[in-house]
Amino acid sequence: MILVRERDYDSINMGHIATKAGLARNTLYNYANDKRALVPQLARRASLPLTEDVTAIAARFA
Repeated sequence: MILVRERDYDSINMGHIATKAGLARNTLYNYANDKRALVPQLARRASLPLTEDVTAIAARFA
């Protein structure tokens, strides 16, 4: 996320994240109660395509 390049992590709040994502701030609270809970979910979601690719490659060798 480019936001962490623009601001110090500790100064980022849910409003900043929502604005960058083009969402209403309240929408983020459907996914997590706070930034600390949201960040791991974002990382997992961002890594899904890579995980799927690695799983498919590994399945060819199983």
